[in-house]
Amino acid sequence: MTGKKWTAYVAAVGVLLAMVVTSSATAAGTGTRGVVWRGDGVEIHRASGDLRKLARTDSEFRAFTKKKLNQLWGWTDDDPDCRTAPLVVIKRWRSDGWAQITNMGVFAEPEEKCAQGGHWEIWGKKDGRWRTVIGGQDVPQCAELRRKQVPVGFATWCFTHQDEVVRYTGP
Repeated sequence: MTGKKWTAYVAAVGVLLAMVVTSSATAAGTGTRGVVWRGDGVEIHRASGDLRKLARTDSEFRAFTKKKLNQLWGWTDDDPDCRTAPLVVIKRWRSDGWAQITNMGVFAEPEEKCAQGGHWEIWGKKDGRWRTVIGGQDVPQCAELRRKQVPVGFATWCFTHQDEVVRYTGP
């Protein structure tokens, strides 16, 4: 490869890697900021310093994430051996008050002592406070997602009234 082609190749790879790691954007004209983490999302463990990974979110969201991690630790009867076992995996966050949690639960060794399983949730901000809008271990009902005004992108699939799994198209 010549010098110019190599430079162009390296620049293109750098742009692609930056897009894969995370993306952050502001919706045109709305002032809404968003962050989308690669893969299944960013892993945040309790008592680990991982909350720093949420620096591009707001302080209320980070506080709510910490509260949820502490609630999960309660599932282990606050066992000191399980203090970092609670985990929240965040796929996307938006400054207008939406977050997609692809997995949350208690996952650690020894499994018989700490592990409690997990589930997904969608968090929303209402009246200035973050809260769980919907969650579960199965694909949600489309009607429930629409009723709760879940934006497109925060749920991928849903069940229709005919028990057919379809792509969620929004409220």
